[in-house]
Amino acid sequence: MFRELQSLIKLKYSIALASLLAIVSCTEFQEPNLEVQEIEILLPRDSLESGYFNQHFYWYPLDDANGYEVQIAEPNFSEILSLTLDTVLEATEFRYTLRPGEYEWRIRAYNSSSYTSYQSRTLIIDSTLNLNAQQILLSSPQENDTFNDLNPVLKWQNIYGSEEYELEVFEEAITGLVLHDLLLDSSSFKLDLKSEGAYFWRVRAMNPSSSTPFSSRSFYIDTAKPLPPQTLSPQNQAIYTQGDTVTFKWLRTADNGSSKVIELIWSRDSTFQDYSAIIQSSTDSLFVDSISFGRIFWKIRSIDAAGNIGSFGVAKEFTIQ
Repeated sequence: MFRELQSLIKLKYSIALASLLAIVSCTEFQEPNLEVQEIEILLPRDSLESGYFNQHFYWYPLDDANGYEVQIAEPNFSEILSLTLDTVLEATEFRYTLRPGEYEWRIRAYNSSSYTSYQSRTLIIDSTLNLNAQQILLSSPQENDTFNDLNPVLKWQNIYGSEEYELEVFEEAITGLVLHDLLLDSSSFKLDLKSEGAYFWRVRAMNPSSSTPFSSRSFYIDTAKPLPPQTLSPQNQAIYTQGDTVTFKWLRTADNGSSKVIELIWSRDSTFQDYSAIIQSSTDSLFVDSISFGRIFWKIRSIDAAGNIGSFGVAKEFTIQ
C-alpha cells in the first residue's frame, strides 16, 4: 500500500509530459549547439602582469550553458609543468590565489550535448614578499553559514611569502569574548566549541616584515531540534468526498528557529509502521487530490537550515468517503 501520493504526482507529470510530447512530436527537440558560440572574458585581462596573488576571474554568461570548465596551467598548456587548477563551475566568476609565476588559463562552456571552444588568456604574477597589499581568501565555512557541528574546520587559501597565520575566533562578533588568538603554520584549524550561537573569525598572513589585512567571516551553530509546526488543516477527523482536494496547512512557530523544510508523512495505519508517503515542502501548504477512500493519518515535523530534524507533532486523521 505504499506510495499513493507518489502515484498521484507521477500521474500529473505524465499528463503534463504527454501534452508536451504532443506539441513537439512533429519537431524533435534539440539542445542549442554551443560549438558556434564563444565566451567573452572580462577579468583578468589578457597578458596581465600583477603583484596581487589573489586574482578575480570573471566572464559573461552564456544562456544555453549548464556550466563552465576552467583550467589554469603553469607556465602554459603547450609546455605545461603544473596544472594548478582544473574545475567545473556553475557561476561566472571566482577568486583564486596564485604563487608568483607565469600562467595560462582557459575556459569553455558546456551543456549536455556540446562545448564551446576554449578561450585562453595569459597571466604573470610578480614575486614579492611584501604582504601588505595582499588578501587571504577564506574557503570555509561560507559567510553566515548555519550548521549543527560544534567542531567546524576553518579553512583558507595559502598565500606566497607567508610564514605563519594569525587566527582569531570570537563569540558573537569582533567585540565579543575572544575564544582563540593563535599563530599557525597551516591553512586550517578545527574548532572545539562548547555551545550553539553566533561566531566570528578572522585570519591574516604574516612574515617578519609585513602582513595582510584580516579576512573575516561569521557563522552560526544551531544544535537545537525545531519544534513541530502547528497544524491548521485538515481539521482532525474531517470528512472529504473522494475527488476533493485536501489542503494541508501549517504554521511555523517562533521556536522553529531556522526552520527550512516541513516534512509530512501520512499512512492508513495509526502507528505509521506502514506509511504511504513522505513529502518535504519549503512552503506552508500542500494541495493533494485523488486520494482513495478510507481513513488517513498524518503528522508533520520541521527540518531546520542547520540540518536538525525535529520530532513529529501529534498525529491527526481525516476520512475520504
